[in-house]
Amino acid sequence: MKKVSRNSSLIVYRKLSFLKKYSYKFLFVSFVGIHIPLLGIIAFLLNVGDTSISSWHIASLTLALTLVATGATLWLQNELLKPLTLVKSALDDYTEKHKLPQLPNYYEDEAGLIMSKLQNTLEQLQQLLDEKQDLISLLSHDLKSPINQIKGLVSILQQNPDKEESEEYLQLVSSLCDQHASLLSEVVFILKHKEKGKAQQIFEYVNLQTLLEECIQDQQYNHEKKELTFHINSEVNDVYVLVEKIFFRQAIRNLIENAIKFSYQKGRVHIVSTLSGSLLHINIKDEGLGFAPELAPQLFDKFTSQGRKGTFNEPSTGLGLHLTKKIIEQHEGEIEASSEGDGKGATFTIKLRKWKNLMVEANHLSLN
Repeated sequence: MKKVSRNSSLIVYRKLSFLKKYSYKFLFVSFVGIHIPLLGIIAFLLNVGDTSISSWHIASLTLALTLVATGATLWLQNELLKPLTLVKSALDDYTEKHKLPQLPNYYEDEAGLIMSKLQNTLEQLQQLLDEKQDLISLLSHDLKSPINQIKGLVSILQQNPDKEESEEYLQLVSSLCDQHASLLSEVVFILKHKEKGKAQQIFEYVNLQTLLEECIQDQQYNHEKKELTFHINSEVNDVYVLVEKIFFRQAIRNLIENAIKFSYQKGRVHIVSTLSGSLLHINIKDEGLGFAPELAPQLFDKFTSQGRKGTFNEPSTGLGLHLTKKIIEQHEGEIEASSEGDGKGATFTIKLRKWKNLMVEANHLSLN
């Protein structure tokens, strides 16, 4: 949402910022306005030095100075009301035009605090609305895939009623239903609590190897249809990542689904975990369609124009990678995309700061 700045209308208010209370600014202007006629007459008499000046001249001068002082005082006081009219305009623009204002937050008087608090409140409200929209987008995007998988599995069951295979496919259907019912319940729970201002992120340490295997299993129907081979390797064993499991799992699942979508028949997908200093890198690499290197940043845009159909003509919504990036960033991580060009595959790299290795910790404890 575009921010609208209005700070240029606060010139008089800004000039009087040395007065720390809002009421003092009005008192200062009133005091000066009241004394302008008196100061003007005194200055006139001292400079003229003519004792023969009539009372009519003095009265006329006093009246003129009073009118000028009154006009100047009213104008200055009207300018001092600009912070309040600015607040009203900001609220009107936000509620009617959905424009987020850019009110100043560095003034210390009462009007300055009102502007600062309003700006912070509107930014928090907008963040809440954006997060809610992202959760809704997550639901709309990620509920499509299991429905399509279930439809495919049901079609196989109808064509091949073999009892042993049927039981396996039914287990897959049941597993998909459970996973996405859990996702739906979690998202609805978060939406309700965000409305009440009580939303809390629940982070836990999750075994990375197990999580990756579960995400691959989720996509069994899709990758078996293309006869793909998955290879999982890690230079560190027993790695646990600190994540909000249901959402981080969805991010990994999106990347694996993406790799499957753009892989050729009988291709390979490599998932490699490496260490780079204090960062854990999770690389998901396919040997599929790839993309021009300069397009990498655009892949994460919402409703990106770079979305295209998969190798089996699978559709693309332009949301999956955008949502994945937001989830990774909420885990204080980073995600990058790279490719050597069309037809040369793609690699998506997640960089996480919050992880631990239980084997190293166990060895450390045994030494002590």
